[in-house]
Amino acid sequence: MPGRFPGMDPDLEDADLWPGLHQGFMTFLWSTLNEQLPDRYVANLNERLDIDDPNRSIIPDASVFERSSLGGPPRGNPASAAVAVLDPPWLVDWPAEEIREGFVEILPVREPERVVAVIELLSPSNKVSGSTGHLSYHNTQREVLGSPAHLIEIDLLRGGEHTVAVSRYQLTRRGSYDDLVCLNRGGGPRWRSEVWARTIRDRLPRIAVPLLDDDPDLVLDVQPLLDRCDDAGAYARRIDSSREPVPPLTRADAEWVDDLLRSAGLRGGGAG
Repeated sequence: MPGRFPGMDPDLEDADLWPGLHQGFMTFLWSTLNEQLPDRYVANLNERLDIDDPNRSIIPDASVFERSSLGGPPRGNPASAAVAVLDPPWLVDWPAEEIREGFVEILPVREPERVVAVIELLSPSNKVSGSTGHLSYHNTQREVLGSPAHLIEIDLLRGGEHTVAVSRYQLTRRGSYDDLVCLNRGGGPRWRSEVWARTIRDRLPRIAVPLLDDDPDLVLDVQPLLDRCDDAGAYARRIDSSREPVPPLTRADAEWVDDLLRSAGLRGGGAG
C-alpha cells in the first residue's frame, strides 16, 4: 500500500524510525532481488559492524603529558615526602556502541567468493563527517570502487554530509534533489556514474542493477520496497503529521507537504 508521499516520506528520517526502516528495506531488497535474479546469481544480505566509542581521544591527557615532559629532579626532599595512599575507585564500564548496517551483495552461485555488485542504503551515521560510520562507509566505498564490482548507493536522507561517490558539484549543476540513487559500474570509468535524482514530490525510480558482462541489467523498482517498509513498520500510526520534518523543508516544499497532508485528512482543515 502506498505511503503518505509519492516517494520518500521525509518523516521517516526520524532517528527513532530509521534503524527499523533500514533493516526492513534491506530485507525486502534482498528477497526481491532473489525473486528476480537469473538462477545463476544469488543476492546475499551481509552486515558491516562498526564500533563507535564516543570517549575515544587522539589527544593524550594534558596533565600526564606535561608531567612526563618535565625535566630535572623533583623539588623538595624525597625522603621526607609522605607516601600517598590511593583511595579505592569505582570501576564503571562504559561500553562502546555497536553500529550494525546491512548491505546486499550479488554473487554468482558457482563463484560465491566473487562479488558482482554491492548495494548500500545510506544511514544517518554514514553522513556525519568524521564519525566512525562515515569513515567506515568511505572505506567500504573505496574498496568496492577499487574492485571489479558494481556499486549502487541509495541515499534517501536529506540531512547530513554528501557521501555518495559522485561529485556533489556535478549533481547540483543538473538541478535540485532530495534523494539519490547512484550506480558506478565496475569495469568502466569510475569517474562516470548513472544517477537517479528525485525530490520528495517524486516517485522513487526504477534503476538498473548490472550483472556480469554477458547478462542484461536487471530493472529494480525502488518505490515498492519503501512502500512495503511503510506497511510492515506501521509508520502511519507512529508519525505525527502535525509536526514539521527534520531537517526542515524549503518553504515551497513545506507548503506542498501541508497541502498534501490536509487533502488526505492527515492535518487539520483538510478533506475527510
